[in-house]
Amino acid sequence: MKTHSWTTWVAMMSLAGLSLVGCGEDSLRPVRDGESPTAQPQDPTWYELRIRGVRAQGYTAALLGIESMSATADGQPIEVRLRANHINLADTEHAHLVGYFFMPEGASDVRLSVRLGAFGGFEHESGAGMIDARTGPITLDTKVESLRRNGRATVLLDVEKSLTPERHGRRLLPRTRLVY
Repeated sequence: MKTHSWTTWVAMMSLAGLSLVGCGEDSLRPVRDGESPTAQPQDPTWYELRIRGVRAQGYTAALLGIESMSATADGQPIEVRLRANHINLADTEHAHLVGYFFMPEGASDVRLSVRLGAFGGFEHESGAGMIDARTGPITLDTKVESLRRNGRATVLLDVEKSLTPERHGRRLLPRTRLVY
């Protein structure tokens, strides 16, 4: 029977640990000054913004970068905490956490904006290539009351309708809807 050296076991355990990095990253909550990064505040004034791809048949990857996120409440800028730097819209079972936004007391209307990176990449059963995502931000308006039930807004992006074929890849023309 062959035995593995101590260094082999350490290397295997390190790789196993690294494979778990990122697991549960969507459970991260905003960190406030003096608070542990693993603490999950029960403050109901923080809300999540997520993006999930839908209708992505034939795609094994539709990768886009997240450049920025912004929000306003009743026309006034509010604090946001960006959490994602990329998303895979082909993963239709997962709503990617983009970030958090702080809702001040008494606010009634909110505008959410996400600016995607200029370029991404895709892999489809018909081929692979670049995604030209040089569009304006994805911007959605909603009522704060709609957010309160689940504490989040989820942008559903229709991959099939949003990624239009071009000569050298796909162009992103986002077709979205908002769910809570």
